[in-house]
Amino acid sequence: MRKAGGDAKPNYSSMEGYLAARVFADGLKRAGRNPTRESFVGGLESMQNVSFGGFTVEFGAKDHVASSFVELSMLTADGKVKR
Repeated sequence: MRKAGGDAKPNYSSMEGYLAARVFADGLKRAGRNPTRESFVGGLESMQNVSFGGFTVEFGAKDHVASSFVELSMLTADGKVKR
């Protein structure tokens, strides 16, 4: 986010969006030159133990849940993470 400039600060939502975009882009790349729905799903399903900056995702023919990682956090009334 620093490279993009501006005054945006990283948060859980921005990290989740970044990871979703990276997974989507990687699946699309794996789908081939003229992707179809089926080849895109196949591209995602071919992702085995792929790390995006230390966050690992894995799909399979019967596993479409990329990660089981869960982190609990508490938010303040204005939506900020409570420290």
